[in-house]
Amino acid sequence: MYTGSKAKQDTWLAVLIALVLFAPMMMVYARIVSLYPGKNLYAIVIDVFGKFLGKAIIFLYVLYAISLGTLLMRNFSEFIHVVAMSETPKIVPLVFLFALSVWMIKSGVETLGRWTRVALPVVLVAVAVTLLISIKSMNFSNLKPVAGTEFNILMESAFTLFSFPFAETVLFTVLFGSVKANSNPYKIYIYGVVISTLIFLAAGFRNTLVLGLSLDTFYFASYAAVSTISLGEFFTRIEVLIGLAFLLDLFVKLCVCIFAASIGISKIVNIKNYKELAIPVGLLMMTLAIILFANILEMYDWLDIYKYFALPFQVILPLIILAGAEIKTRLK
Repeated sequence: MYTGSKAKQDTWLAVLIALVLFAPMMMVYARIVSLYPGKNLYAIVIDVFGKFLGKAIIFLYVLYAISLGTLLMRNFSEFIHVVAMSETPKIVPLVFLFALSVWMIKSGVETLGRWTRVALPVVLVAVAVTLLISIKSMNFSNLKPVAGTEFNILMESAFTLFSFPFAETVLFTVLFGSVKANSNPYKIYIYGVVISTLIFLAAGFRNTLVLGLSLDTFYFASYAAVSTISLGEFFTRIEVLIGLAFLLDLFVKLCVCIFAASIGISKIVNIKNYKELAIPVGLLMMTLAIILFANILEMYDWLDIYKYFALPFQVILPLIILAGAEIKTRLK
């Protein structure tokens, strides 16, 4: 949804700054799960802080997962509404997304992992193909002046990218209980961040070179940039590739949010099978997605607030958890 477009010609620079900001937190997330191989974030929190304080921290992360899932669902409905079905009630695509997400949660984390192995190549191919095809529509003067964006706007864009999406990967630590105990969490995080950074850079360069300074006037800049290109009269509507990549990415992120919320609630109320909570959690996210935002402008206004709202969950709490985990393991 956001690729640092406020930085305009310096979008690529905002991505790199966001990566530098995120690198220390990536090491923090990986260190937490590496101290307790085979355990997820919630199990670690309870082991380190005890049941009462541990469940309080888990409750906070459940709220964060629900809020992020709500934002993703509304983003999905707005995307469908803006680019494809403007006359269709927004709840209709949400019902389909809800049903697919619940099915994925009930299928388990392993199924989600296999699904991402299929979805990732599709996303990479979509970005690569649209990047190559759009070369004829690129204007390289759109990158000038390099580093010409005001410092505060550049850092604001980088900070937004840090929180949405880089540091959202804190929720992936909830799924590490399904990862093999001998897996290296540092490699997992590094590989994922490198791939995502390359995708953001490719998309940022493509959008800037095609759209120029009007980049920040579009709700969905990637879709708008690709919609202007074609291969002759036969290969048209290439923006469908970007739409597909966007929906695949969003679906995986939403599933992670529902997993994180469902597993967290099951820990708090001592329910053995977290999959039973997938339907009520998904319904809650869908309901909030409908009622919280009156229109797409309010959704984007919330994104400006979101980066501050998410800071405790992405930075402060992980640092506290890491400090407690380090002390606990050394005492042992």
